[in-house]
Amino acid sequence: MDAWKGHDEELPRVRRDHVECMTDSAQLTKMSVAEFISPLRIVGVLRSARVPLVLVGQYGFDGWLQETRQCQCVDIVIRPRSACTTLRVLTDAFPALRWQGVEADCVFMHKKTGKALISIQPAATPLALSVFEHSVRLDPSPRLNFLIPRLEMALALSFVAMTGPPWTAQNYYSAAQFLRMVKVNPDVDWKILRSIGNLISPNEGRRLVKNVRDLHAGKRFQL
Repeated sequence: MDAWKGHDEELPRVRRDHVECMTDSAQLTKMSVAEFISPLRIVGVLRSARVPLVLVGQYGFDGWLQETRQCQCVDIVIRPRSACTTLRVLTDAFPALRWQGVEADCVFMHKKTGKALISIQPAATPLALSVFEHSVRLDPSPRLNFLIPRLEMALALSFVAMTGPPWTAQNYYSAAQFLRMVKVNPDVDWKILRSIGNLISPNEGRRLVKNVRDLHAGKRFQL
């Protein structure tokens, strides 16, 4: 089965803009975080080991955000069956890091500074599992390709992160991502957005669609 089947419909412009934004964000981060490992390097290591993955978080959303922003941690969703391979491959490739965590989230931290640099999230919910289906393929080079969430999935992931517990400063960061994506992306597939939202919980798709429509209409947003 072709793992990339169905991921070629998106406009080439989106792919190019995303890689450019992601590269700019990585270069900006490297200026202030010496230990930082670029997302393309991490993804390249995992794809060489044939690990199916979706790049999420700041670097997975960069093209939809259309802005450059520092972020020292690279977030990646994998299939649960790839967890052992992922930990082994990353441990071998980056000996300066150590990992800790549980099944739901494993973080690779720098041994000396303790800075979190890679977050591995085995897909454990209906929403996370569907991120592989609702994705776009990027081809930064002839030998490297990987997936990022399509716009509607990126909106849903940000929506969950900004509304779900525990309530921390991360909620506000995710809210800023959500607002930015809505602002710069007026073309949304409402049917797909609703269906993805319903994977969060029954009828949550309706709430998600309403929030995006209200923001497009210029209405005030409140967390």
